[in-house]
Amino acid sequence: MTISIQPDKNEATLIARLRVGDEDAVRQWYQFYESKLKQFLINKISNEEDSAELIQEIFIACLRELIHFRGESSLQTWMFTIARHKVADFYRAKYAKKVIHLVTLLDTIELPSGGTAQDQIHAVRDALQALAPESRELLLAKYLDNKTVRELASDFSITVKAAESMLFRARHAFRTAYSLAVSES
Repeated sequence: MTISIQPDKNEATLIARLRVGDEDAVRQWYQFYESKLKQFLINKISNEEDSAELIQEIFIACLRELIHFRGESSLQTWMFTIARHKVADFYRAKYAKKVIHLVTLLDTIELPSGGTAQDQIHAVRDALQALAPESRELLLAKYLDNKTVRELASDFSITVKAAESMLFRARHAFRTAYSLAVSES
């Protein structure tokens, strides 16, 4: 039995069918929301392969968490919340790999007396971890990816002025966190 999915009318039925593992419902759900997720990700993930993989991860996460869906928002809103978290996870993983690559660069930096390269690496890592995720992602995009403020504004779906302001605050927060990390080591 095939039903046309129109979330405003059949959402509760669709959710009930998904929860019991109805394969036809999963197929219909995927077909209906895949293009919406692609559109959502188009400005957030530039690589099509990464985007396609992320869409799969989003659907899997949604299926796993469907038991917790309370219906306080639409299914689409709930799915896009999970998608935003998956995008953040994607960039955290991506930037973590880049930070590891920076370790060799940090070995060549002249360090203050008494400090080792390893001390500085730990201080930078601890300072980045202490930041709010959005500030961390912003700084990593700016300084590891060498993105312009205009590109950051586009990536974060904010104005250029807001990106400048966020970058200023993120730099300040990093300096504070870095000073604290250095003093603790």
